[in-house]
Amino acid sequence: MFLPTYASWLTWIEAEFAALRYFALNGTDHRSHTEQNAAIAAYIC
Repeated sequence: MFLPTYASWLTWIEAEFAALRYFALNGTDHRSHTEQNAAIAAYIC
């Protein structure tokens, strides 16, 4: 398993997840995983 010497890639991916949470998940109450997955897919596409 490759483990990077520096964690700079973690900084990038954390920013992506923060944006996903802010734009697709905050303030929502998805009734199913299907609805949540559709919201995430709409954000990504």
